[in-house]
Order: sequence, then C-alpha cells, then structure tokens
Amino acid sequence: MSNYFEELRTQCYKNEMTISTFSGIASFLAAAHETMLVSLKDILDEGKSSEEVLGNWHQKMEGDGIRSFRVEFFKDVMKQAKEVNFHSRPLC
Repeated sequence: MSNYFEELRTQCYKNEMTISTFSGIASFLAAAHETMLVSLKDILDEGKSSEEVLGNWHQKMEGDGIRSFRVEFFKDVMKQAKEVNFHSRPLC
C-alpha cells in the first residue's frame, strides 16, 4: 500500500519523537476519519437505513473476496494524509 509511516520516521533521521512524526500521524487519523464519514454517507445514500450502515460498512471492509473497497479506502486515506502532511517542512 504505502510506506507513509516509514517516510515519517526517516524525515528526521529515524527519530519517532518529533513534531513532524506526530503531525503525520494526526494527518493520517484525520484523513481516515474524513474518508470514513464520506463512505458512511455514501452507504446511507444507497438507501440503507441508519441501523444497516455499520453492518454494510463492516461487510465492505472485512467481507469475503479481494476487499477492493478496503484497498480503495486506504488509498484515499494515504493520498489525503500525504497532501496535508508533506506540504510542510519537517520539524526535527
């Protein structure tokens, strides 16, 4: 998928305790949250009831098969996280 977290580690000479690393982690979490909310809204827009949304989400993320939804979800998350985090200069 991505070496996003390894890139964070090496920005400041493998020092994980930098503001850049924490900023990168926060960017990832924010991107995951935003992408999840969009995905849940899409499921609601498919006509699912609010009670069915989480079950449908779980099935898409963990269901049988190649899990293309999950792969695309994390591709979107990584793209957003990189756009936010890597526009700034590392703070070591």
